[in-house]
Amino acid sequence: MSAGDVPTQVSPITNYDSADSSSSTSLFNRSSIPVGLSPSNNAQSLPISIEQTSFVLKAANDEHISISNSHIRVLEEKINNQNATIYHQQSEIKHLHKSIRDLSNEVNQLKFVVNSPSTSPISHSRPTSAYNCINNDYIH
Repeated sequence: MSAGDVPTQVSPITNYDSADSSSSTSLFNRSSIPVGLSPSNNAQSLPISIEQTSFVLKAANDEHISISNSHIRVLEEKINNQNATIYHQQSEIKHLHKSIRDLSNEVNQLKFVVNSPSTSPISHSRPTSAYNCINNDYIH
């Protein structure tokens, strides 16, 4: 034992189990509890330096930051995946709009071709007088 060590004193064990308390049921044996250990004795026997405290706090803080950073990375990855999905869906929507416009233009061109008198199948199969007669029937 060096000169700086403080001896730890352990008080004798006090027996609380007397004849009058033996009839009561107990969860633990009270006679096994040491008596007389005050917090001041324990604090003196376990000196903790400021450096040790700051090291422990720094380690706990670093661990917390590491966990937080990993949570942030997971969330960033989820956000990036959602952004990629949204971009893909927007591209699909643009493609569908273009397809609809193209189909609409084709339908309008077909309407024009079908409704034009020079390419109408009716005008080629009948003489002009018959064609005029058909058109006159619709006018009246």
